[in-house]
Amino acid sequence: MKKKFLSYFMILIFFSIPVILLHGHRSDASDTLATKVWLPYRGQQLEHPTVFTEILAEKYNGYRCGKDIEGNSISFNSRSILPAQNGENLIFNFSYYTGEPSVIGNGKLLPLNENYRKEYTKNLEKGSYSEELAVFVKNVLAAVYGENWMENESAKVNFVAHCMGGIVLRYAIKYLNIPGTNVSFKNITAKVCYVASPNNGFNNQLFGVEALAGDIKWQKYGEDLEMNIPPSRLRIGRDIEFYSESGVRRRFCHLIGDNNLGVESINIYGTRNHFRIKLFFGPSFSLGPDDGDIYFEDTYISGVRNIPVPASHSYSLPHKAKSYFVFSVIDEGAMGEDAITSNSEVKKLIKNFILTN
Repeated sequence: MKKKFLSYFMILIFFSIPVILLHGHRSDASDTLATKVWLPYRGQQLEHPTVFTEILAEKYNGYRCGKDIEGNSISFNSRSILPAQNGENLIFNFSYYTGEPSVIGNGKLLPLNENYRKEYTKNLEKGSYSEELAVFVKNVLAAVYGENWMENESAKVNFVAHCMGGIVLRYAIKYLNIPGTNVSFKNITAKVCYVASPNNGFNNQLFGVEALAGDIKWQKYGEDLEMNIPPSRLRIGRDIEFYSESGVRRRFCHLIGDNNLGVESINIYGTRNHFRIKLFFGPSFSLGPDDGDIYFEDTYISGVRNIPVPASHSYSLPHKAKSYFVFSVIDEGAMGEDAITSNSEVKKLIKNFILTN
């Protein structure tokens, strides 16, 4: 008993919990690199450093990027081969996109609508984002804690998930095991920080359709349905219901759950809307989702700290006003402190909750 206790004590000294970063939705789903939401592409310089660009530059608590066998340290996927790299504070920037049609789930939840289900199943047969994540997590556990990580009760991973990445993560926590084991994904999850994640799906389906108008067909009948967004304006109306193996019918996100899923978590959401309405004969005012993309009620998780920050959903450039009859829509953009992924308050929250053991 004493020997076992000492071994766990040594693990706590020499092993820190690795951190996996998850990006959100994007229309260019053929790009298999982790998006620049958290870290820039190799060699790319950002005008406004992201939260994790600054954390790594500061060498905060000794954290650095993990590496694959070829020395890549910026972008990882489920096929990345990771050498042993234990005893260090490591951050892995992960992409669940494979370039192939895929969905968030793995078949435990299916669309109730027959036409939706037909198209959704085609995508499901090609791939699952949550399963891609589970494979990568297994690789990280083996690299950091050794091939016998299953015997180590301290083998855990922390996550920081932006936007749709939060849904991918929540599905994995709720429904998946680590591949090839009986270890649940939930049991290897130490802490989670959700950032601007539509944890309940989109209540405003019209805005969702407009926001994701550039998505290709398999996205519209995959991840978009899972976020409660219909394929077109003509299909806006009732919630897009999925059904579970037990026959329960609800939104995909609601079937996952609206609580912390038994994992210590915080939920950060933005309150700066970068869209404004300008009347031709009058003042301008903000209109629409709280962070410009997502409403607070779409992000809310019960049983956790839901923390507002004065920032927009993500980095974006200003655009020229679009005119509609008696008003125009102004996109002021979001850069630096105005973007949630480069906001100093968000950086402080992540440091205190995720990176400080």
